[in-house]
Amino acid sequence: MQEQSAQAENELWNAVGEAFDMEMSTVEDVLESLTRTQKWNVKYSIENCMTILYRDPLLKDAIWEQMAEREGVTEQLKAHEQMLWVQRMNGIRARAEEIVMEEIIYTL
Repeated sequence: MQEQSAQAENELWNAVGEAFDMEMSTVEDVLESLTRTQKWNVKYSIENCMTILYRDPLLKDAIWEQMAEREGVTEQLKAHEQMLWVQRMNGIRARAEEIVMEEIIYTL
C-alpha cells in the first residue's frame, strides 16, 4: 500500500516537473509562485522546495547532473541496469530536494 502511494506521488511530481519544464521561469516568477505565511514570508515546505527545483531548470539540471556524475550514474548504467539506475536517480532526487530546502528556502 505504501509503495503504491509513493509511486503515485512520484508520478504526480514527475507530471508537475514536466509541466514546469515546458515554461521558462525567471527568479521573480519562481518567488511569486511560492506559498507564503500570513506575514508574507516564504513558507518552509516541501511544496516550495519542489517548485524551486522544478521551475528552475538550470538548478535542477546542475544539481542532478553533478550528483549523478559524482556517483557514477550514467546513461550506460541506465541502458544496462534500469532498475538500479532508477533507484540511484530517486536517491539523487531526494538529496537534491533536501539541498534546495536547506540552501535556498531556509535562506529566503
